[in-house]
Amino acid sequence: MTIRTFCTLAAAIFVLIALLQLIRIVMGWSVTLNGVDVPFWAS
Repeated sequence: MTIRTFCTLAAAIFVLIALLQLIRIVMGWSVTLNGVDVPFWAS
């Protein structure tokens, strides 16, 4: 794997996670880990 491929893959993963977090905030989805609610500001 070349550095360019790695950087492109890493950027795509970060963009996907950022979009999921944005959708979570807009849709009001809650996340519970081990019985503890994760607030929006913590994500």
